[in-house]
Amino acid sequence: MDDNRLRFGVGVLVIAAIGIGIILTFLFGAVPRVLTGEYQLLVEFPAADGINSNSPVLLRGVEIGRVIDKELRENGVLLTIGIDSKYRKNLTHEYIPKIKTKSIITGDSKLEFVKGDEDELQAIHEGRLDTIRTQTYTDDQFISYGSPASDPFSLVLNLEDEMRKTLEAVQSASGSLQSVGDNVNQLVQNADGVVQNAEGQIGDVAQDARNALIEFQGAMRDIRNVIGNPELRDSLAEAFRELPVVLNEAQNTLQSTQKTFESFERVGQRFENVGVAAEKTVQNVDQTIDSVREAIESAQGTIENLEKITDPIAANSDQLVVQVLKSLANLDRTLVQVEAFGAGLNNSNGTIRRLLDDEDIYWQLRRTIENVEMATAKIRPILDDVRVFSDKIARDPRQLGVKGALDKRGSGLGLK
Repeated sequence: MDDNRLRFGVGVLVIAAIGIGIILTFLFGAVPRVLTGEYQLLVEFPAADGINSNSPVLLRGVEIGRVIDKELRENGVLLTIGIDSKYRKNLTHEYIPKIKTKSIITGDSKLEFVKGDEDELQAIHEGRLDTIRTQTYTDDQFISYGSPASDPFSLVLNLEDEMRKTLEAVQSASGSLQSVGDNVNQLVQNADGVVQNAEGQIGDVAQDARNALIEFQGAMRDIRNVIGNPELRDSLAEAFRELPVVLNEAQNTLQSTQKTFESFERVGQRFENVGVAAEKTVQNVDQTIDSVREAIESAQGTIENLEKITDPIAANSDQLVVQVLKSLANLDRTLVQVEAFGAGLNNSNGTIRRLLDDEDIYWQLRRTIENVEMATAKIRPILDDVRVFSDKIARDPRQLGVKGALDKRGSGLGLK
């Protein structure tokens, strides 16, 4: 009976331990989330220090997913992250993935989507920023612009070499102080020897020793003040806090300088284009000068031809003037006749004027023309018959009653 109870208790303990282990596994994210839907993103970073599987993914301080896989690539590290589907609408292309320090003690890091400023977004998305700004990340989308964010803790960790040099300097100073102490001890020993050898000089030696000790104490106080001064410590802390801002300003200054150099380069290209255009303009001017020169030569040839034509005219100018005067007189007479003809034409009693103005004459003329057309139509069959009759007579003239004359026989009827 006791064995059965013991076995039952052990079984219950084992089942409870397995259940607790499964619950803890789900709570701490050691297995994929099966109860919540998620979609994956592929993010590439230059380095992923402190990022492991199941590292949290944050958005504005809220955990929205986790790191699923970490893969080493040739030029960086590829992280596969899972994002809860309920945060899909909140995660747009305005947010940039960055790695930040989660704990300076354990060295763990976190992946957080941070809203980028306009310059950073413009550098990443270029001309697509306006259309892609409010679009969400899609499933299995590759993001190539992941970057580690500037963190004051990482800056402090990067000052390890400087702190080591400072400690080495302090150690060297302490060695110098130890040497000074040895010299003081040697001085005391020498003072003892002097006291033994010359009791008259003991007061001076004691005074020198006292002065040396006072200077040593002053030096120690100065060193203590330098090392333990709270204002100096606060200044160092303030300098460390302002160091990221200074670095960001330096980065912005370098970017502005780069943009300025690019502007100078574009200006140089424009000046080069202006030089090319000026060269083309000079060539066009040369061509224009050649064309003008050819036009001048052609004009000179034309003038020479005109001179050849005008020379005979100048030689016969008297005859030409007489002929021109005669032509003008004839033209004058012709114009007088034309004027008389026009006057007769415009005369209301004239025939042409009456034809133009009198409607009765117009209709009479029209009826006459119609009668002529009708007579012509009636005469045409008669002319056709005459043509046929004349053709027949031409073929056989005896049809006109001259058959006997043509045959030299009588014109009587019957047979002989």
